[in-house]
Amino acid sequence: MSLSELGAYLQRQREESGLSYADIEAQTRIRAKYLRAIEFGEWDSLPPGVYTRGLVKMYARALGLSASTVMRMYAKERPNEARLPEPQLMSRPLIRQPRLSFETVLSGVVFLVAAGLFGWMVVTQLGPVVRRLAADGDAAPSVVPTSTGAAPAAATPIATRQLGGTTTSATRAAGAAAETSPTAAGNGGTAVAALGGTTVPQPTVAATTSATTTLGLVIQIEAVEDAWLSVYLDDDAKPAFYTFLKPGATPLRFEARSLVRLRTGNAGGTRVSLNGRDAGSLGDKGDVKELQWRLAADGTIVQQEL
Repeated sequence: MSLSELGAYLQRQREESGLSYADIEAQTRIRAKYLRAIEFGEWDSLPPGVYTRGLVKMYARALGLSASTVMRMYAKERPNEARLPEPQLMSRPLIRQPRLSFETVLSGVVFLVAAGLFGWMVVTQLGPVVRRLAADGDAAPSVVPTSTGAAPAAATPIATRQLGGTTTSATRAAGAAAETSPTAAGNGGTAVAALGGTTVPQPTVAATTSATTTLGLVIQIEAVEDAWLSVYLDDDAKPAFYTFLKPGATPLRFEARSLVRLRTGNAGGTRVSLNGRDAGSLGDKGDVKELQWRLAADGTIVQQEL
């Protein structure tokens, strides 16, 4: 079968360019059998006319030819087909476009990872804190607002609780005063007054004796910076206080028989006094410290870091 004028022109240009049917097929996605049919003018072997026009135009562009020149040659050979509208589908390579882009998939993966990380933080970090606070909700702190200067006045109630049904410090002071002679009072001893056969101690004597015989521990805690605190008294399993204490808040005051244990998340920002005396520095700012104070048999207070 003789070549058509258009087909011979395309074949010559292809061979001069050193291209094979396979090369053109890889570039245009047009099957090799259709390229051969165009060169040999086998129009009946090609798709309907409008699609054949698109194939011819793509073939011409792949060879670097003028598409308008090639289409004029095609119109001379197939005038009826040349008048048909050209479909827009053939203006693009027949390549399947992906439904999802890489950016969309990456965004979805990042979102899932972030959501999983957030859920893990809620379960592992916030969950235990919420459960611990709920469990400790019934353990309300026995806080008695007081000023720093008022701590010594609380020595008598502590002595009363420690001794139970025994004589208080003031009563013992009165008994001791009854045995003191007027001569001793004149020499700086204890002065007493007799009213109806009852010995009544003077205020100075009672205050001095109470200070020396005070039993129990009175701890007063004040925050100079934000600090997380937990306070345990004696053998109680539940904390007497468990939350933040902020600077400027009313100092905390607790009473114990013989043992006080304190855990602070900011040792340098926590100030402690025991039975009216400053406990000194607990540590540096931001240090987590756990300390306890125990009342010894001789009345001294022993501090220990845990």
